[in-house]
Amino acid sequence: MTVTEFDLHIGAHKTATTYIQNILRMSKFRPGTLYIPMQEFRSGLGREIGRKKISKLPDYIFKNNHVVISEENLSGAALGGLNLYPRAHNNLKIFRNFSGRVHVCIRRYSEFFPSCWIEGNLRKVSTSSFEVNFPQRTWNDYLGEIAAALPNFKIRVWDYEDFRGNESFYIKMIANQSIAEMGQIKTNTARASLSHAAFVALKACTEFLDPKERAILTRRLAKKFPAGEIYPKFSPYSKDEISFMDDRYREDVMDIDSSYGIIRPSTRIA
Repeated sequence: MTVTEFDLHIGAHKTATTYIQNILRMSKFRPGTLYIPMQEFRSGLGREIGRKKISKLPDYIFKNNHVVISEENLSGAALGGLNLYPRAHNNLKIFRNFSGRVHVCIRRYSEFFPSCWIEGNLRKVSTSSFEVNFPQRTWNDYLGEIAAALPNFKIRVWDYEDFRGNESFYIKMIANQSIAEMGQIKTNTARASLSHAAFVALKACTEFLDPKERAILTRRLAKKFPAGEIYPKFSPYSKDEISFMDDRYREDVMDIDSSYGIIRPSTRIA
Protein backbone atom coordinates (compact mmCIF):
# COMPACT_ATOMS: atom_id res chain seq x y z
CA MET A 1 0.00 0.00 0.00
CA THR A 2 1.32 3.42 -0.99
CA VAL A 3 1.90 5.85 1.88
CA THR A 4 1.28 9.31 0.49
CA GLU A 5 3.04 12.36 1.91
CA PHE A 6 1.83 15.89 1.29
CA ASP A 7 3.52 19.24 0.79
CA LEU A 8 0.93 21.96 1.28
CA HIS A 9 1.89 25.53 0.40
CA ILE A 10 -0.95 27.61 1.87
CA GLY A 11 0.25 31.18 1.33
CA ALA A 12 -0.09 33.58 2.79
CA HIS A 13 -1.71 35.79 0.17
CA LYS A 14 0.42 38.54 -1.34
CA THR A 15 3.68 36.64 -0.82
CA ALA A 16 4.54 35.76 -4.46
CA THR A 17 2.08 32.84 -4.52
CA THR A 18 1.12 33.41 -8.18
CA TYR A 19 4.78 33.44 -9.22
CA ILE A 20 5.47 30.23 -7.27
CA GLN A 21 2.42 28.50 -8.76
CA ASN A 22 3.44 29.46 -12.30
CA ILE A 23 6.92 28.01 -11.76
CA LEU A 24 5.49 24.81 -10.29
CA ARG A 25 3.02 24.49 -13.17
CA MET A 26 5.84 24.65 -15.70
CA SER A 27 8.19 22.32 -13.79
CA LYS A 28 8.75 18.62 -14.35
CA PHE A 29 8.49 16.45 -11.25
CA ARG A 30 10.19 13.19 -10.44
CA PRO A 31 8.19 9.94 -10.81
CA GLY A 32 5.90 9.31 -7.84
CA THR A 33 5.12 12.99 -7.27
CA LEU A 34 1.77 14.49 -8.24
CA TYR A 35 1.57 18.26 -8.52
CA ILE A 36 -1.98 19.56 -8.84
CA PRO A 37 -1.87 22.91 -10.70
CA MET A 38 -3.48 25.71 -8.72
CA GLN A 39 -6.30 26.47 -11.17
CA GLU A 40 -7.19 22.79 -11.44
CA PHE A 41 -7.19 22.41 -7.67
CA ARG A 42 -9.08 25.66 -7.04
CA SER A 43 -11.87 24.87 -9.50
CA GLY A 44 -12.23 21.25 -8.40
CA LEU A 45 -10.97 19.63 -5.21
CA GLY A 46 -10.20 22.92 -3.47
CA ARG A 47 -13.72 24.22 -4.07
CA GLU A 48 -15.25 21.03 -2.69
CA ILE A 49 -13.04 21.27 0.41
CA GLY A 50 -13.94 24.93 0.95
CA ARG A 51 -17.66 24.26 0.61
CA LYS A 52 -17.43 21.18 2.89
CA LYS A 53 -18.83 18.96 0.14
CA ILE A 54 -16.38 16.15 0.81
CA SER A 55 -15.12 14.56 4.00
CA LYS A 56 -12.20 12.61 2.52
CA LEU A 57 -9.74 13.00 -0.32
CA PRO A 58 -10.43 11.18 -3.62
CA ASP A 59 -8.76 7.84 -4.31
CA TYR A 60 -6.59 9.09 -7.20
CA ILE A 61 -4.55 11.16 -4.74
CA PHE A 62 -3.27 8.03 -3.05
CA LYS A 63 -1.89 6.44 -6.20
CA ASN A 64 1.17 8.66 -5.66
CA ASN A 65 3.91 8.61 -3.04
CA HIS A 66 4.01 12.38 -2.86
CA VAL A 67 1.48 15.15 -3.55
CA VAL A 68 2.33 18.86 -3.88
CA ILE A 69 -0.43 21.47 -3.56
CA SER A 70 0.06 25.23 -3.67
CA GLU A 71 -3.15 27.11 -2.88
CA GLU A 72 -3.27 30.14 -0.60
CA ASN A 73 -7.07 29.95 -0.39
CA LEU A 74 -6.69 26.89 1.83
CA SER A 75 -5.94 29.54 4.46
CA GLY A 76 -9.08 31.47 3.58
CA ALA A 77 -9.98 34.42 1.37
CA ALA A 78 -7.61 37.33 0.79
CA LEU A 79 -9.87 39.76 2.66
CA GLY A 80 -9.76 37.31 5.57
CA GLY A 81 -6.06 38.10 5.83
CA LEU A 82 -7.01 41.14 7.89
CA ASN A 83 -8.10 38.72 10.61
CA LEU A 84 -5.14 36.39 10.06
CA TYR A 85 -7.29 33.59 8.65
CA PRO A 86 -9.43 32.49 11.62
CA ARG A 87 -10.87 29.51 9.67
CA ALA A 88 -7.70 28.18 8.04
CA HIS A 89 -7.55 25.18 10.37
CA ASN A 90 -11.07 24.15 9.32
CA ASN A 91 -10.07 24.00 5.65
CA LEU A 92 -7.06 21.85 6.52
CA LYS A 93 -8.89 19.25 8.62
CA ILE A 94 -9.27 16.97 5.60
CA PHE A 95 -5.47 16.43 5.71
CA ARG A 96 -5.40 15.78 9.47
CA ASN A 97 -4.75 12.04 9.34
CA PHE A 98 -1.89 12.34 6.88
CA SER A 99 1.68 13.56 7.15
CA GLY A 100 4.08 15.83 5.35
CA ARG A 101 4.97 19.48 5.44
CA VAL A 102 2.93 22.67 5.41
CA HIS A 103 4.67 25.75 3.98
CA VAL A 104 3.80 29.30 5.03
CA CYS A 105 5.38 32.59 4.01
CA ILE A 106 4.80 35.44 6.47
CA ARG A 107 5.08 39.15 5.77
CA ARG A 108 5.36 42.36 7.76
CA TYR A 109 1.94 43.37 9.12
CA SER A 110 2.28 46.94 7.83
CA GLU A 111 2.52 45.58 4.25
CA PHE A 112 0.41 42.46 4.48
CA PHE A 113 -2.82 43.95 5.81
CA PRO A 114 -3.27 46.73 3.22
CA SER A 115 -2.19 44.41 0.38
CA CYS A 116 -4.77 41.82 1.41
CA TRP A 117 -7.43 44.44 1.85
CA ILE A 118 -6.90 45.79 -1.67
CA GLU A 119 -6.85 42.29 -3.15
CA GLY A 120 -9.98 41.24 -1.31
CA ASN A 121 -11.98 44.34 -2.11
CA LEU A 122 -11.05 44.26 -5.78
CA ARG A 123 -12.79 40.89 -5.98
CA LYS A 124 -16.03 42.15 -4.43
CA VAL A 125 -18.82 44.38 -5.67
CA SER A 126 -18.32 47.05 -3.01
CA THR A 127 -15.48 48.22 -0.83
CA SER A 128 -15.32 48.47 2.94
CA SER A 129 -13.40 50.97 5.03
CA PHE A 130 -9.94 49.98 6.17
CA GLU A 131 -9.61 49.45 9.91
CA VAL A 132 -6.24 50.90 10.90
CA ASN A 133 -6.34 49.40 14.40
CA PHE A 134 -3.87 46.60 14.93
CA PRO A 135 -5.77 43.28 14.73
CA GLN A 136 -5.86 41.04 17.77
CA ARG A 137 -4.64 37.98 15.89
CA THR A 138 -1.02 37.51 14.83
CA TRP A 139 1.02 35.09 12.74
CA ASN A 140 1.68 33.16 15.97
CA ASP A 141 -2.07 32.52 16.42
CA TYR A 142 -2.49 31.40 12.82
CA LEU A 143 0.49 29.05 12.89
CA GLY A 144 -0.53 27.59 16.25
CA GLU A 145 -3.95 26.67 14.88
CA ILE A 146 -2.42 25.10 11.77
CA ALA A 147 0.00 23.06 13.88
CA ALA A 148 -2.92 21.81 16.00
CA ALA A 149 -5.00 20.96 12.91
CA LEU A 150 -2.14 19.06 11.25
CA PRO A 151 -0.33 17.26 14.08
CA ASN A 152 1.65 14.98 11.73
CA PHE A 153 2.95 17.81 9.55
CA LYS A 154 6.15 19.81 9.94
CA ILE A 155 5.55 23.55 9.79
CA ARG A 156 7.98 25.35 7.50
CA VAL A 157 7.90 29.12 7.75
CA TRP A 158 9.86 31.72 5.81
CA ASP A 159 9.93 35.50 5.65
CA TYR A 160 8.76 37.24 2.49
CA GLU A 161 11.72 39.61 2.67
CA ASP A 162 14.04 36.62 2.05
CA PHE A 163 12.23 35.45 -1.08
CA ARG A 164 13.57 37.82 -3.73
CA GLY A 165 16.83 36.47 -5.11
CA ASN A 166 16.23 33.09 -3.45
CA GLU A 167 13.17 31.97 -5.38
CA SER A 168 14.65 28.65 -6.50
CA PHE A 169 15.59 27.68 -2.95
CA TYR A 170 12.08 28.19 -1.59
CA ILE A 171 10.25 26.64 -4.56
CA LYS A 172 12.39 23.50 -4.31
CA MET A 173 11.63 23.41 -0.59
CA ILE A 174 7.88 23.63 -1.23
CA ALA A 175 8.20 20.63 -3.55
CA ASN A 176 10.46 18.84 -1.03
CA GLN A 177 13.23 18.60 -3.64
CA SER A 178 11.00 16.59 -6.01
CA ILE A 179 11.46 18.87 -9.04
CA ALA A 180 13.43 17.19 -11.81
CA GLU A 181 13.45 20.26 -14.05
CA MET A 182 12.57 23.73 -12.78
CA GLY A 183 10.09 25.68 -14.89
CA GLN A 184 11.01 29.07 -16.31
CA ILE A 185 8.93 32.21 -16.74
CA LYS A 186 10.03 34.40 -19.63
CA THR A 187 7.95 37.42 -18.70
CA ASN A 188 7.32 39.20 -15.42
CA THR A 189 4.10 37.80 -13.93
CA ALA A 190 4.10 39.97 -10.82
CA ARG A 191 1.06 42.17 -10.44
CA ALA A 192 1.84 45.82 -9.94
CA SER A 193 1.09 47.26 -6.50
CA LEU A 194 -1.53 49.96 -6.38
CA SER A 195 -0.24 53.42 -5.63
CA HIS A 196 -2.23 55.65 -3.30
CA ALA A 197 -3.29 57.79 -6.28
CA ALA A 198 -4.54 54.70 -8.16
CA PHE A 199 -6.42 53.48 -5.11
CA VAL A 200 -8.21 56.82 -4.59
CA ALA A 201 -9.29 56.88 -8.24
CA LEU A 202 -10.43 53.25 -8.09
CA LYS A 203 -12.43 53.71 -4.90
CA ALA A 204 -14.26 56.68 -6.42
CA CYS A 205 -15.48 54.52 -9.30
CA THR A 206 -15.82 51.02 -7.87
CA GLU A 207 -19.48 51.20 -6.77
CA PHE A 208 -20.50 51.91 -10.38
CA LEU A 209 -18.58 48.98 -11.91
CA ASP A 210 -19.15 45.26 -12.16
CA PRO A 211 -16.20 42.93 -11.30
CA LYS A 212 -14.98 42.64 -14.89
CA GLU A 213 -15.01 46.41 -15.44
CA ARG A 214 -13.29 46.94 -12.10
CA ALA A 215 -10.51 44.52 -13.03
CA ILE A 216 -9.93 46.35 -16.32
CA LEU A 217 -9.88 49.73 -14.58
CA THR A 218 -7.49 48.42 -11.93
CA ARG A 219 -4.95 47.37 -14.58
CA ARG A 220 -5.24 50.73 -16.32
CA LEU A 221 -4.83 52.71 -13.10
CA ALA A 222 -1.87 50.57 -12.01
CA LYS A 223 -0.23 51.33 -15.35
CA LYS A 224 -1.06 55.05 -15.28
CA PHE A 225 -0.17 55.57 -11.60
CA PRO A 226 2.44 52.87 -10.85
CA ALA A 227 3.61 52.55 -7.27
CA GLY A 228 7.16 53.85 -7.04
CA GLU A 229 9.14 57.01 -6.48
CA ILE A 230 6.59 59.29 -8.13
CA TYR A 231 3.43 57.66 -6.79
CA PRO A 232 3.84 56.18 -3.27
CA LYS A 233 2.39 52.73 -2.60
CA PHE A 234 -0.99 52.70 -0.88
CA SER A 235 -0.77 52.53 2.90
CA PRO A 236 -3.41 53.57 5.43
CA TYR A 237 -0.91 53.81 8.29
CA SER A 238 1.01 56.69 9.81
CA LYS A 239 4.78 56.42 10.33
CA ASP A 240 4.24 55.73 14.03
CA GLU A 241 1.73 52.98 13.27
CA ILE A 242 4.09 51.39 10.77
CA SER A 243 6.91 51.53 13.32
CA PHE A 244 4.68 49.90 15.95
CA MET A 245 3.58 47.12 13.58
CA ASP A 246 7.12 46.45 12.37
CA ASP A 247 8.39 46.21 15.95
CA ARG A 248 5.61 43.75 16.75
CA TYR A 249 6.43 41.74 13.64
CA ARG A 250 10.09 41.44 14.63
CA GLU A 251 9.06 40.20 18.08
CA ASP A 252 6.67 37.68 16.57
CA VAL A 253 9.32 36.44 14.13
CA MET A 254 11.61 35.73 17.09
CA ASP A 255 8.83 33.72 18.78
CA ILE A 256 8.05 31.85 15.55
CA ASP A 257 11.72 31.09 15.01
CA SER A 258 11.86 29.63 18.50
CA SER A 259 8.72 27.51 17.99
CA TYR A 260 9.05 26.35 14.38
CA GLY A 261 12.27 27.76 12.98
CA ILE A 262 12.37 30.42 10.25
CA ILE A 263 13.74 28.92 7.04
CA ARG A 264 16.46 31.19 5.69
CA PRO A 265 18.38 30.67 2.41
CA SER A 266 21.31 29.45 4.50
CA THR A 267 19.17 26.90 6.37
CA ARG A 268 20.07 23.27 5.89
CA ILE A 269 16.71 21.53 5.44
CA ALA A 270 16.44 18.03 6.88
